[in-house]
Amino acid sequence: MFDRQLRHMSHLVDDLMEVARISQGKLVLRVEPVCLAACRTWDRRLQK
Repeated sequence: MFDRQLRHMSHLVDDLMEVARISQGKLVLRVEPVCLAACRTWDRRLQK
């Protein structure tokens, strides 16, 4: 249970860091079409 909570907190901190980078102008978001099937495959690879 501790490991799961640690992973969850780690994801939250990563998300907050990305928000900080965006708001500081260090990271620029691009809006473009995305293949959802490719995203789904990519997500499954990360979960292993």
